[in-house]
Amino acid sequence: MKKITFFLGIIVSILGIVSCDIIPESNWTKQIIDDSTPTDSTIVTKNVLVAYFTDQTCVNCPASSVFLDSLKTLRGDTLVIVTIHSHPNPTAAMNLVTDKGREYNAHFEANFHPSASIDGDNILTSDFWEGAINRRTKEETEIEMQMICGFDERIEYIFVNTTITSTQNISDINLLLWITESDIVAAQATPTGINREYVHKHVFRDAINGTWGEEITLLEEEVLEITKTFDISEKEWKPENISIVAFIYDVNTFEVYQVLEMKLFKE
Repeated sequence: MKKITFFLGIIVSILGIVSCDIIPESNWTKQIIDDSTPTDSTIVTKNVLVAYFTDQTCVNCPASSVFLDSLKTLRGDTLVIVTIHSHPNPTAAMNLVTDKGREYNAHFEANFHPSASIDGDNILTSDFWEGAINRRTKEETEIEMQMICGFDERIEYIFVNTTITSTQNISDINLLLWITESDIVAAQATPTGINREYVHKHVFRDAINGTWGEEITLLEEEVLEITKTFDISEKEWKPENISIVAFIYDVNTFEVYQVLEMKLFKE
């Protein structure tokens, strides 16, 4: 099996500094999507991405968040939730809106909250989320993914290595790497008023490789390896609460072919 590796020049220079004694492999988090005992080489576990659109002024969103978390509890790693805030709340001590989040909200026409796109499909209300997730779970995918993450506390850089293989040639796809953070305490409107101690989960923070990611091409049985770094030295984020979400989607339809999530630090 052939192996193709891409490094940007800046990444090469950074990785020259970030040696193994700075990020020992024992501190990396690793995740693999494949079948440990596959009976058919074309069958790979299909994870599902929920892009959940919300805001801190949405009084009905906390209940929807609880519902999504209950689905996450049932499905575990096969369900990946990313909470995208797109309407600013001027009364909040911490505004969770990002420019990229606004762009995603506009692209998917999430004109009402709470709403969600399941695997890049059209926006749905909460009544239809579970059914859409169930249908996507039954889909097959030809793509396997592995990911290794690390964090250099000296220079406050995130390191992400993604390895992708496919059982067939696939083009017109992008790889997109998102950063999320959980356990953020900030204001949230609720049916009983503003809760200033509300704990926000899976909050979209930024995209490592651009708003829409980068174009890739997968060749049958070849290994594509991509390494990225991201500077969070000027961010008020807590690395221990950060997760990385990597997913591959069709650039024409935005259908998500595969998604993988992993925490930056082991629990």
